[in-house]
Amino acid sequence: MKILIFSPLELPYTIGARYSGLERLSVQFAYEWSKLEHDVTLMAHKDTNVPPNIKFLPCEGYPNNDHTIHAEQRAFMAYQSEFYKFDIIWDMTHLQLPARFMPFLPTVNIFHANPEYAVKSGYTKAPYNLVSWSKWGVREIRKWFKQESRYQETIMVDPEVYKPEGERGDRFLTIGRMSPQKGNLNAIMLCRELGLPLDVAGGRGSEAMPTAELRDYEKSILDLCDGKQIKFCGEVSDEEKIKLMQTCKALLYITPHVEITSHKVQEAMLCGAKVLIPNTGGMPEIVTHGVDGFLCLKIEDYKEGIKNLDKLDPSRTREQVAQKYHPENVAKGYIDLMQKVADGERWK
Repeated sequence: MKILIFSPLELPYTIGARYSGLERLSVQFAYEWSKLEHDVTLMAHKDTNVPPNIKFLPCEGYPNNDHTIHAEQRAFMAYQSEFYKFDIIWDMTHLQLPARFMPFLPTVNIFHANPEYAVKSGYTKAPYNLVSWSKWGVREIRKWFKQESRYQETIMVDPEVYKPEGERGDRFLTIGRMSPQKGNLNAIMLCRELGLPLDVAGGRGSEAMPTAELRDYEKSILDLCDGKQIKFCGEVSDEEKIKLMQTCKALLYITPHVEITSHKVQEAMLCGAKVLIPNTGGMPEIVTHGVDGFLCLKIEDYKEGIKNLDKLDPSRTREQVAQKYHPENVAKGYIDLMQKVADGERWK
């Protein structure tokens, strides 16, 4: 098949640079589908590191605090005459413009937001051929949008890179950009209360320019990091992130924000880390409660989970997790679906 991947344009994916989740996934899919001998073109931020054998349609990002929707609109207008040349368009963007304005084209549209939050914020989506990252997401799309979607695993984690290695220490880990949605402050407060050592990793987030003043939430985090019990690591490289996941006592993810899945949880689990995460959204589809992690609804559940960490054994489920998120398996899982869409199949 001739496949066009329309990546989000918020950030470029550059090897060794800052974390870029959706953009990274677009590049990973391009690489895996090209290995399966498909003709792949990647439409992405102009500074993206494009794998060999991938054609590239470079796009401007959104400089000077412009919004990502404007970048996607510009890219759509610049390249829409190219869209006819492909058997299938795999759309990872926020606006999903090809499906909305060129509905005669075959598209698979990845819906990567919590449907409830999306409805309440006026989130724009494709009117057909939606794919969700979790079975929970499929149910929520039906509930909030009255629209059908398909579940297909999208997260890729290479088990040969994310793997147990070295010795585990006594420090807990929380990781994610410094925003209430990622819950770093909650993990800090819990560890301070219990006297536990914690490493805090994560950048300021794409919503804040590097030169912008610190927001109150960011200030609160930095004020509580003393460099000893609570250490602030900032935005870490891939190698540093993997090392933290391989050596932490457990991953703490304490947030009221309901997510359809979590890339960092899958990565930590493949590194052999025990995980304590919310029992909400698509999270129960990731963790086997009481085996490789604990699913928690309230702060008392996290405290109880910390007391019982020794009862967990992530090695029991690692092979299953590795198979589920292996890049080759995830990429192959889409081929039959995309061929059907290329042949005219739709769901609404």
